Parts: sequence; structure tokens; C-alpha cells
Amino acid sequence: MNNSKTNIVRSRGGTRPSIKELLSDQYWKKMKGDAKRPWADNAEQLGLATIASVFTGSGIFFVPYIAGIGQKLGKKIGIKCKKKVDRTVPYDYPLAVLSIAAFLSEEKLRILGVEDTDYGSIIEAELPADWKSFSGTLFFEVFDHGISRTTIAGTSIVKGQLIDYGKGKRALKEIIEGAERFLHRISMDQDNT
Repeated sequence: MNNSKTNIVRSRGGTRPSIKELLSDQYWKKMKGDAKRPWADNAEQLGLATIASVFTGSGIFFVPYIAGIGQKLGKKIGIKCKKKVDRTVPYDYPLAVLSIAAFLSEEKLRILGVEDTDYGSIIEAELPADWKSFSGTLFFEVFDHGISRTTIAGTSIVKGQLIDYGKGKRALKEIIEGAERFLHRISMDQDNT
């Protein structure tokens, strides 16, 4: 349930900011003065909190697929390649969400939509086509387990193709590892202050 005035999501574990709020400048400016979240200043300094401009409307929205006849036929009969990768990181939920969105933006992967859930949020991104695989979709479910514990579960789906030749799993690993490097850099910056 989303309260539009405060952008707070009510969940089983209490309340937390909505994902759209987490990906806005206002959230990080507000957190900058909060003694409990000293890393917010570092996140703002890195200039990564401006990625919220890619979001419009509410809920998840999808970009239509433009593909060849083979992919269309494969989709019709339900062929798809689905891969999963997950990792638990010792960081707060807001930072985990920011790090994934920032890395997707850095890699120039288009964010298709975001959605709040009872346990955290989902970020949907485009997986571009290459010479051996059709385009697909990446989903990152971010699970809020409380202070300093968040799980990032990535799923890649390439419809119309039975085998993606490791593309989906490789992309998921690269994005989650890139998000972890961002999280580590933020924590190192904090330790140096």
C-alpha cells in the first residue's frame, strides 16, 4: 500500500520508503543530515541519485519487443530461457536499491519499471540482444531483511529462445557484482571520513 503524501510503503516488517522515493534526489538530501545514515552524503556526492528521471507513471510498465519471426514463433509456443542468481549483502535496503539502479544506469541498460512489494521492491531492466541471443528482461528483487542485511535476487528471461548461451546468468552476475562494488565503495568512503 503506498501513501502518496509520504511515499511510505507498509510491509510485514514495518514501513520503508517506496522505491521511487529511494531513487530520487529528495530522499538522499533528506538522509544527508541523518546521523544514522552517514553514507547518504557519499551517495549524493557520487551523483548517482539523479537516475530517477527514467521513471514515469506508477507500477511496472513494459516496452514492446521488436524481434524476428523466429523469436515471435518461439514466444507463441512458450519457449523461454530463464536463469536466476541471488546474493545476500551486509548493507541497508536503500543503499542496495540505489546501487542496482546506479549500476544499470552506468551500464546503459534501460530500466523498464519499478514496483514496491511486501518484502522490498522489484527493478525491471532490458537485456539487449546480441549476435547469439534475443533481447530479454532482467528482474531484480530486493528483499529488505532489516538493518545491514539485504538480499538481491536476479532473474533473466529471454523469450523465444531455449538456450541463451550463458548471456542471462552472466549479465545477472555482472550487475550484482557491480552493485556490490558500489556498496563497498560507499562503505569505504564512510570509513575514511
